[in-house]
Amino acid sequence: MSAKGKRFQQRPGKRDFSRRDDNDDGSKTKIGLLSDNVMSYYRNVSTSLETGFEDDDPTVKDNFLNNVYNTLKDEGVQVSQNQTVSRILEVLFSHSKPHHMRELFCNFSENLTVVTFDRFASHVFQALILHLPAIYEDKSATGSTDSYKTSSVHASVQQLCTFTESHLRDIMTHTYASHILRSLLEALGGVKVREEVVRSRISRVHCKEKANNQMDLSCKSLSRDFKQSFGALREKIVHLCNFEDHLSDPSYCPVLQTLLLILHKTSPEEYRSLVKLILDKSCVSPNHEEADVNDVSKRLPLIVQNEVGSYLIELIISLAAADELRELYEQIFKGKLIYFAVHPIANYVLQKFLSMVVDPDMMKELLTDITGYLEDILAVNHLGIITKLAQACRNTQTGQEELIKALLTAFHCQEPVEKQTKIVPLIASLQTFETFFGEEEASSESPGHLLKTVNIHGSLLLQELLQFVKPKLVVTSLLSLSPAELMGLCCDKCGSHIVDTFFRSEMVLDTHKFAFLKRLEGLYVNIACNRNGSRCLESIWKGSSLKAKTLMAEELSKHQDRIESDQWGHFLYRNFALLKFSQRRKEWIEIQGVSTKKQQLLNDILQGKGRKKNKKKQSKETTQINEAVAELSVPEDRKDSANTDMPKT
Repeated sequence: MSAKGKRFQQRPGKRDFSRRDDNDDGSKTKIGLLSDNVMSYYRNVSTSLETGFEDDDPTVKDNFLNNVYNTLKDEGVQVSQNQTVSRILEVLFSHSKPHHMRELFCNFSENLTVVTFDRFASHVFQALILHLPAIYEDKSATGSTDSYKTSSVHASVQQLCTFTESHLRDIMTHTYASHILRSLLEALGGVKVREEVVRSRISRVHCKEKANNQMDLSCKSLSRDFKQSFGALREKIVHLCNFEDHLSDPSYCPVLQTLLLILHKTSPEEYRSLVKLILDKSCVSPNHEEADVNDVSKRLPLIVQNEVGSYLIELIISLAAADELRELYEQIFKGKLIYFAVHPIANYVLQKFLSMVVDPDMMKELLTDITGYLEDILAVNHLGIITKLAQACRNTQTGQEELIKALLTAFHCQEPVEKQTKIVPLIASLQTFETFFGEEEASSESPGHLLKTVNIHGSLLLQELLQFVKPKLVVTSLLSLSPAELMGLCCDKCGSHIVDTFFRSEMVLDTHKFAFLKRLEGLYVNIACNRNGSRCLESIWKGSSLKAKTLMAEELSKHQDRIESDQWGHFLYRNFALLKFSQRRKEWIEIQGVSTKKQQLLNDILQGKGRKKNKKKQSKETTQINEAVAELSVPEDRKDSANTDMPKT
């Protein structure tokens, strides 16, 4: 578990000797134990920060912060070792200006052995380092005393760098200290590294809820003045790395990831050199040619089988350019795709690789290697692989027909041809033909053979297939479902997103979309009064033609009382303007027609669509676009009740 994930109170009855200090008389004092008065003071500080200050007067707040930091001047290190106060201090930093934190940082730098390795003080120090670029570059100081303070910050940073380099072997693998090292690299390198690399999950949640400590990278003086210190740390981090053990270490591996992300931005050559070193040392597959073909662990590099090390390889994949991706394929994946796909951890590495593929030729090779094993992948329930494979086919527009044929084979519905129209319920439920329909196909209207629930992975896969260049088979299969199944699809939390994609996809013909709506006649009221169905209908409405909207409104308006009184239906009653439809239909049609055109115009703008037009037509369309944008930017509460684009509240 990461450093931030261990911020919990010690369980009653279990003594924590690691957080006790020896007194002169031989007794022990628990580290971080504060008096009631001190705890009360910092709780009041927390309350003041949460409630704000009178009239939002900046002077009042500045005086308040000055008083708090004057108190911290003497006891900052001690109180930061308390779990409750450490959290309060992190919030305090997000409300402070650089000059407030300057002296506290210098005090912490005088006690590096304590604040670097302590369970709670380390979090405070890490949060303080996030503000270090701004503290270092703070220009609010003008007097001679302030000039001395500025030079003391430089000395403190130098002291921190020297201490870190001297104790790097211990720091880089320490649960708490390694987080400080990551933030220090970020500050010295001048690159903002994403939170999931620098901080643990629990810490990110806490910071999101309570504090907003973000590094200000507009301040470049720190990274410029301490470029040599960053280089020394970089070299030593790599030099001390024992590739066999450290790449799977939960503390060291994120440090290396942080370094890679910084070098990728600041020094591409050094980044590529380090990546090559990592791959050469760690991605050599074990030489077990005579091993059992089913022994997957003997066929893959150890690092991709490790829960920690696999994240490092995923990061390298995500940062790879097209030519580097080809090299990674040749070095790591070629001829081993099925072993990656069925491994419980390595399959995520393959998913990341598939999501990055842009080369059609490479996509063809991948499909050749893996399509024959789709049923094996389904058997181990690694559906993410198949979804990413479909996504890659869509992105590269390569091998789409081959993938659909492979899916037909995997779900046992390729022959006879009549079985192929059952592909949607089979994928949606993730069942083979024999499992879904029984050994002998019965009537699809039989209750035992209806699609009742949709698997989330089946939903994601169908959404990708509906966006293929030729989704005819999937569309035909979807439209062959009974009206009851289509209604169930609209009302299912996963299935409703299949319907969304069906109506949003440009590859699905308008005639097929209208045919879908026709099959739902008589069921719209039930769908409208369902939580997922209501959202689904509204999504359909936004992209529908006037003819389709009229079809839906015609049926819904006959049951206005029920829809208006329903907790989910009343959204549609308002957004579809059903009252106006029943009383002033001509006006409703005019409004809906204009609204549909505006929405289409706006969609075309957002998608960057454009055609060559003569000047007159261009001028007229520009006017229409401006009017559409102006209309759609009006606040929701000022729009006419007939506006169909109003979201749910």
